[in-house]
Amino acid sequence: HPGIVRVLDVFEAGDTLAVAMELVEGATLEALVDQSGPIPWARARVGFEQLLDAVEYAHRERVIHRDLKPENVMVRGDGTWAVLDFGIAKEEGGSGRTLTGQGLGTPDYMAPEQGRAASAVGRQADVYGLGMTLYRVLAGRLPWDADASLEDVLFTKATGDLPPPSTWYPGIPPWVDAAVVAATQMDPSARLADVP
Repeated sequence: HPGIVRVLDVFEAGDTLAVAMELVEGATLEALVDQSGPIPWARARVGFEQLLDAVEYAHRERVIHRDLKPENVMVRGDGTWAVLDFGIAKEEGGSGRTLTGQGLGTPDYMAPEQGRAASAVGRQADVYGLGMTLYRVLAGRLPWDADASLEDVLFTKATGDLPPPSTWYPGIPPWVDAAVVAATQMDPSARLADVP
């Protein structure tokens, strides 16, 4: 899929399993937001639609990414967006096991259910990651302070009451605000079952 960075080879290097991916010229979405601040919806829309299309394709192939975040989205020189780093992905319905010591996602973007039972994590976890990614892109920040402790982040998520991104960056269309809030619900059954 053009929206997924290609894996060229998987090999062992000593005691380490390694993945060689295609070289993508550009910058991560995280770096672009850090550099320029919030990206207005009118500019972010096309790239985010490409991201949705790539994740939908992965889901059709029964792959759950489990670590969707701006750092795992490359913005190519031509402006197209591509998903990378399927390092903790799992096959839908699989055990969800990771290598010893390997995390289950990045806490800021990780769906709340990922900390409970990796085997139960489904497509809604990727919906959550996409929602938090869009939040970061549109608001230029996450719902909590940048220096918030892990406990504060988890508590804020557990309350299920995240302020909409327009709290931080007015001008976001109300329907986009509502979509982000719906995608980041604490309860996976309250989210969309899959990417639109």
